[in-house]
Amino acid sequence: MRDTIKNNIQQLIQEDGLKRTHIKEIELFKSSTNFQAPLTYELCMVFVLSGRKIGKLPHKDLEFAPNNYLVVPTTIPLMCETFGSVTEPFVGMVVKIDKSMMYEIAEALAQEVKTFKKPYTAMGIFTDTTTPQIDEVLHRILQALSSKVESKLLGSSLLKELYYHVAIGQNAEYLQKMFLNSQVEAKIARSLRKIHEAFSLPLEVSKLAKEAEMSLSSYHTHFKAITTFTPLQYIKKIRLTRAFELLKREHLSVTQCSYNVGYESPAQFSKDFKNLFGYPPSKL
Repeated sequence: MRDTIKNNIQQLIQEDGLKRTHIKEIELFKSSTNFQAPLTYELCMVFVLSGRKIGKLPHKDLEFAPNNYLVVPTTIPLMCETFGSVTEPFVGMVVKIDKSMMYEIAEALAQEVKTFKKPYTAMGIFTDTTTPQIDEVLHRILQALSSKVESKLLGSSLLKELYYHVAIGQNAEYLQKMFLNSQVEAKIARSLRKIHEAFSLPLEVSKLAKEAEMSLSSYHTHFKAITTFTPLQYIKKIRLTRAFELLKREHLSVTQCSYNVGYESPAQFSKDFKNLFGYPPSKL
């Protein structure tokens, strides 16, 4: 199956870079070199079809390769290291999570009693083992992507099948809970989306806790358990990751960039940027 998947990949993406596909929820990415860069993953699954990648969190690294996959049911900033070469390029498939489909799957699964092999950690990002069933669905998705008509007719059903197999994975307890609205995980997920959408505005942790209908202490505890960051650390990481992207893409001045991502002091912005990336923003 893996050899067949590799053949399908070679037909779909020849050049390095990001490629959109006929199924709007799916993008392919290829790199023939090793590189490290900050990325913000939001409501997605990442399947490595060739090569490998490491996502770095405080006190924890997540490695994902063809034998496993990454699931991000929230919004998480990561420093990612990608490993690829000309002979063995990195190729990944990023699949956006359709919330309406996942709500339906989570509600259906909630009616069943499932025992997860691993202890529940509440972390809002995880890896899981690529099963033969997932490999089979990935193979059929890659086949469909070669045809615009086939993608249009079969895309939704293939995505739903893929979501289902991921949702019943051994580490997927957080994913299921996040899509049940009454759960703490869902409340924190909504808060993360608010931060992601409003990172350039003033954000007060006490107000975020209130909007989540949680006490401040409970909000802090669950927020860190899910993201591995405190709320303030998370806001800072989102802002600096966005700043990195802006400086590389739009060539803004350091001062303008600092204001665009929500900093009131360019000097503090430069200090935080250097602490995170190891060099000042003026050197990017």
